[in-house]
Amino acid sequence: MMISPLSVACTVMQFMETSLPFNATELSNQDRLRVADMMIEARKWPGATIGADVVAGAYIGERNRDRLIDARANDVKSYLKQLGIDENAIWINKLTFTEDMARNGNGDLDLRQIAIQLVPLCERGCGYLCNDPRVMPTSNAIR
Repeated sequence: MMISPLSVACTVMQFMETSLPFNATELSNQDRLRVADMMIEARKWPGATIGADVVAGAYIGERNRDRLIDARANDVKSYLKQLGIDENAIWINKLTFTEDMARNGNGDLDLRQIAIQLVPLCERGCGYLCNDPRVMPTSNAIR
């Protein structure tokens, strides 16, 4: 019988998603505060630069989807830059939500056109963050 050594992995990130009113392009003040709170937490990551992975989307039933997606992406990117994230560390994924993607298991519309995930960027890997008492991992896995 072979016993595996203990392995520890964690995920360090800050995440939020939000629903916008149909055809709206800007984050609400409440959403901006949520993102600012995420940045406060992300700044606690010692030795890490902050990156942002963003999904900016539009529902197939919204008007002028392509322009709407671009406007939403630009609004989020501009705000993240204001908060201090380098433009080159912001990755935008543009998406059109189909009917199937926008409905929950009950068939009700459950649409979140914006998702923002802040991630640490570390020159030699971010594994050290898992054991840093200043950092609250979002998940841990022990094998």
